[in-house]
Amino acid sequence: MPIGPCVGVTSLDDKLYVLREHQSHINVYSTTDYNRLPDLPVPELNEPRDIASCGCKKCLYISESSKKCIHRVQLNGSVTKWSLTDEPCRLSVTSVGNVLTCAERCIVELSGENGQIVRRIQVKVNTQIHRGLHATQMGLRDIQLLHCVQLASGGFVTCHDREVCVVGFDGRVTRNCNISCPWHLAVDKDSQFIFVATILPYKVVLLSPTLDFVREITQGHMYGCEPRRVHLDPVTYRLYVGFSNGSVIIIQLL
Repeated sequence: MPIGPCVGVTSLDDKLYVLREHQSHINVYSTTDYNRLPDLPVPELNEPRDIASCGCKKCLYISESSKKCIHRVQLNGSVTKWSLTDEPCRLSVTSVGNVLTCAERCIVELSGENGQIVRRIQVKVNTQIHRGLHATQMGLRDIQLLHCVQLASGGFVTCHDREVCVVGFDGRVTRNCNISCPWHLAVDKDSQFIFVATILPYKVVLLSPTLDFVREITQGHMYGCEPRRVHLDPVTYRLYVGFSNGSVIIIQLL
């Protein structure tokens, strides 16, 4: 049976968790030798969209947009499902263990314990920054936010179809970087450098905390398919990149 596209990759302790399209389980691998371990079942999961891990709570979070829910998966296999009013898509976890997702033009922060909304930030479009990119006869169109991660400063980095942006707690865009088709983000919590997976062209690039281009990370590692997900293990400093063909590559950064 062909492997489905990768829709999520994350690591926790000494295990790598890979989520693939239309699976009701998580593929688990050892991060010491990458041998396959027993899958972790998520019984009510049908159409997963992303996965994120929380080191302080020792659990995984899986989004399922079609059911407007997030599955909180303990490493012992117990699962709790949170019903939401929004359609959660891509996920990340804050330093205090809360869950970040995006809903249209909003950044939504949820409690990592019970899924209750902690804050909802409407991103305020700067017409000067976005002039010429999203203008229509009816004014600026709505921006569909794709992914969001939190910075050590407390602000956020988010992306939509042509940009990566730094957003404050008031929702204002304070800095932006034009990038074609950014798709998924990861942040180095120490340096605050940002990894961006793009699907046009296929690559992963590194940006500075001020969103200046540093270098391309995946040069020589791409296989002619889309990098769908990117995850940085802060302990081993390995970058995991999940692709549309279901494969995952591991890049040792130091």
